[in-house]
Amino acid sequence: MTKEEIKEEPKKEKKEIFIDDTIIDNISEDISKVTVEANEEIKKEDIEDKNYEQVEKELDRILKDIDKTKYKYKETIPEVQLRKLEAQEAKIEQTKYSIDAQKKIDINNERKHLEEIIQESEKESLKQEINRLHLEHQMEMNNELLKRTDKITNLSEKQIADIEKRIIKKRLRDAYRHATITSMIAFPFIRTKYFFYFTAGMMVKTFFLQIGHVLNRNKDDLTVPDMIALKNGENALDEAINVTDDNINTLNYLTIDTLNKYPELQYDDEYINYVNGLKQRLNQNYDKLTRKRHIIDRTIHRSKKDIKILKKIRKKEMDKAA
Repeated sequence: MTKEEIKEEPKKEKKEIFIDDTIIDNISEDISKVTVEANEEIKKEDIEDKNYEQVEKELDRILKDIDKTKYKYKETIPEVQLRKLEAQEAKIEQTKYSIDAQKKIDINNERKHLEEIIQESEKESLKQEINRLHLEHQMEMNNELLKRTDKITNLSEKQIADIEKRIIKKRLRDAYRHATITSMIAFPFIRTKYFFYFTAGMMVKTFFLQIGHVLNRNKDDLTVPDMIALKNGENALDEAINVTDDNINTLNYLTIDTLNKYPELQYDDEYINYVNGLKQRLNQNYDKLTRKRHIIDRTIHRSKKDIKILKKIRKKEMDKAA
């Protein structure tokens, strides 16, 4: 057989099989949805409220779906559809990059708040505010009793009880309002963020002390706490966690003592609503603060520890080289 007689075999052309468009459309919709969620998390103010992990899991899941699709149709996928899938991968990588960039910003902001110095003027202003609330409480108690004594020479036990129950509910209302404050604007004297958390907790504690004062019919002056240990933001954050935990326990004890003294309050909707609202809010505040502390320990403090370890390793290597 001559060379001329040998016929060249035709090259096999790639047999293109289009992927169902709904597969790519679903991937695109998933990415758009998760991108919106990522932007919402990025915009949140506090690091402990940001659920980056959930968003990143969703992005990784979509990436796996794309990889599986590309592998399944690797021999037949048309170039135009391959480019579409690669474009979706690029969107995911861009979103992940945006999250990583924001994480660094968030961590740097938290580091600044940790290192902020608590000014003496802040502590002094908080003491003055607590002292003002104590004086107002004493005046209200006295005025309530004086109003009654103007009309009746001797107050009955029931009349005194009515006054006490009314003031207890007012203090619970005040505590609830302060437990739900989320902005530093509420306390113009505050300059540092973590001192704000401490201040909100101290205000709630102040109202709880006043309720105890009423229940025990204590005539001693209410005291203003010492704040010498507060030096920086990290101290304030730890003390905010402690005072919030203390407030949760105090509310439980006050509720028991109040209902022991005035069992009829268990049927008082106003009283029950304030107690339940406070329990819920204080637990939310405690969870929020402990999440923040956990993130700080896991990221900022861990990174500092890793840096120290690396410095020790490098020093040992340099000593060996010498």
